[in-house]
Amino acid sequence: MILILSNHGDYSSDIVMDHIRMLGGDCQRINSFDILNKPINLSLNNDFVSIGEKIIDPDNIGAVWFRKFGFFRRSQQALNHRKFLEPTAQSYMATEFSKVIGVFENYFSNSFWLTNPNRILLNKFLVLKRAQLLGLLIPPTYIVNNLQELINIKKKELRLISKSIYDPLIIQLGRESYSMYTTEIKEEDVLKLPNFFLPSMVQKAIPKQFELRVFYLMGKCYSMAIMSQEDKETSVDYRKYNFKNPNRFLPYDLPNDIEQKIIRLMNELSLNTGSIDLILTPDNEYVFLEVNPTGQFGMVDYSCNYGLHEKVAKLLICEDKKKCYEKSY
Repeated sequence: MILILSNHGDYSSDIVMDHIRMLGGDCQRINSFDILNKPINLSLNNDFVSIGEKIIDPDNIGAVWFRKFGFFRRSQQALNHRKFLEPTAQSYMATEFSKVIGVFENYFSNSFWLTNPNRILLNKFLVLKRAQLLGLLIPPTYIVNNLQELINIKKKELRLISKSIYDPLIIQLGRESYSMYTTEIKEEDVLKLPNFFLPSMVQKAIPKQFELRVFYLMGKCYSMAIMSQEDKETSVDYRKYNFKNPNRFLPYDLPNDIEQKIIRLMNELSLNTGSIDLILTPDNEYVFLEVNPTGQFGMVDYSCNYGLHEKVAKLLICEDKKKCYEKSY
């Protein structure tokens, strides 16, 4: 049996489950908010997990896919609590929920995990350093907390961008959603800053021919070129998408030496899957940006016809049945 830990409405989970069933596999799915909205039984005295009407025996689970699991702050309960709980209490509740999520790893510790939740809390600054040690080019990167040092760095690098050290924050206000993006630091932005601010990561803005998204799966890379420079909206961060003028997405073959360095990096990070972002510069140099351990891959799959959802399904079936004589994925 394959267990999928996901969120309601995650399209990739839906498609992978369809492939698993068409290929003769068996799977169950638990969505994050099931833990809030359905009766649960996670007991030290029982080996099984009970959520709603589902009773899951860990001995029957051969493979677990940690797709997208958590996100308490987006739940209806969290939104309701904001009306009367102060921020410290809200943060505490989110932490408590995350610890409950963490219990699942213990229950299924003998199963194969596609994305281990203990390996996904990456620090982008430290990942960049590890990538550099493996021979990948990275942007000049700094952590700065004061205006004068930022001015000095900007004089040296000329163009700077700012990005989060951890995952970008997504804020939900009513029906509107607001996301953090990689942003260029303009002169007018510098003038508005106080003398000291929260330690922040800034990088030299790297000139681009185009951006690359690489989906990594068990030692293989599936790459896509993103023609982000054809539109000002997406020139700094292609995720700031312009639906009126969509970027072109094209299959792309990375040079073998770059692929091998990515594979070594993912092995060092103990990640068996994830999405990697790179830049190809006008001088044909590949510059590594970051790794997202639970990154979306549907865009790469459908744009490049790689069949990634089916490959993920085959991998999970293979690991579940322990019959991986031929790596068909």
